[in-house]
Amino acid sequence: MENVITEDPTTIEVNVLLELNDCLRANYWFLFKRYWHTVILLSVVGVLLPILSAAGLMTPKGDPPPSFSPGWFIPLGLLAFLLIGTYISTKRSLSSHKGLQKRIRYRFSPRGIETDSVSLSGYNSWENIREAFETKHNFLLFISRNQMYAIPKGCFANADEIANLRTLLSQSLGKKARIKRA
Repeated sequence: MENVITEDPTTIEVNVLLELNDCLRANYWFLFKRYWHTVILLSVVGVLLPILSAAGLMTPKGDPPPSFSPGWFIPLGLLAFLLIGTYISTKRSLSSHKGLQKRIRYRFSPRGIETDSVSLSGYNSWENIREAFETKHNFLLFISRNQMYAIPKGCFANADEIANLRTLLSQSLGKKARIKRA
């Protein structure tokens, strides 16, 4: 991950080779951010429904507790479907998108974001970035509601580069950047 030191201190270059774990972290973060209420509801209902039913708290007084019902596990099955489906689609997407399998050079400057690799290149000005988030392991820069650049923090040479990117994102995106304060 040989990062290039540029003469312009406001320009940050980072070379990224995405791995499955990087993509999974980004996609699971997105899933939980976007559908957090659904995940919580399925989790609570999936745990409470079998417990309350087995304890007889969902039947009228005097009636015996209901026998086992596979329907109790539908919420947990739906939650598992969401999690496993995200894993499978991420793995499939990473294996079929040849551009993501190559090292990508990102260059962040006050002008915007330049990307370059063997099979793709592009440019996005900061006004085209919908929003940016900093997570524990990544910077996620959304170029649309469902498309993002995932930049793993492990690709940065040192903590100063991460701090410089935080500053650049804050200055360039304003309130659209939700980053951690150092």
